[in-house]
Amino acid sequence: MKKKKKSKSLRPLLFVAAGVLVQWLAIMVLVLVFQWQRTELKYKRDNIKDLSLELRDRARQIEKLRQRTQEYPQLKYLQGVFEAYDGLVYKVALAARAQGEKYKIDPFLILSVIQRESYFNPRATSYKFKRNYDGTIAYDEKAQHIKLPLAMGLMQVNYGAWKDELQIDLKRIYEVNYNLELGCRILDHYIQRNPGDLSRALYEYCSGFMADGNFAYPARV
Repeated sequence: MKKKKKSKSLRPLLFVAAGVLVQWLAIMVLVLVFQWQRTELKYKRDNIKDLSLELRDRARQIEKLRQRTQEYPQLKYLQGVFEAYDGLVYKVALAARAQGEKYKIDPFLILSVIQRESYFNPRATSYKFKRNYDGTIAYDEKAQHIKLPLAMGLMQVNYGAWKDELQIDLKRIYEVNYNLELGCRILDHYIQRNPGDLSRALYEYCSGFMADGNFAYPARV
């Protein structure tokens, strides 16, 4: 009889404990749901921020494209005038841009070198006197100095110095695109050889490694 009374007296306590446990579980579920929603909200907020930045970037790109579209007729007109007025310079300018992108050289620097070297004359040729074994200047049958080509084309490529390393095709050396490709390879060689010192690179492009070369050349370019 006493045992039955004891079990009956514990029953309310069990109900209370069960109720507290259920409430605690409900609170934990609510906390987890709240944390999950908070995480979702933060994720969505970050997504909205990223989308906002992307939309701003797209808007800037669209504005640039709109401006270019408005400028296109004028640029097309100027291109036609430039091409008609001096087709050679136009062709050289296009080649300078292409080679500049290839070798990471400013196209305006390439054009400056061309202006200094050949004045945009694709057939420009520099000569040197042929010498005898004793160092004296050689003469032909008419007692005239024998001249040999030294540098050729728009960028005055030194054929004798670079023919083997660059495997230069002499028949093509006066072609605009080919001459600029050779010249830019040579200029890039000197730029890489003198990092951060463009004046020295230009000096060596003009004079090679001569100690008594043309020191005024870089400033004139």
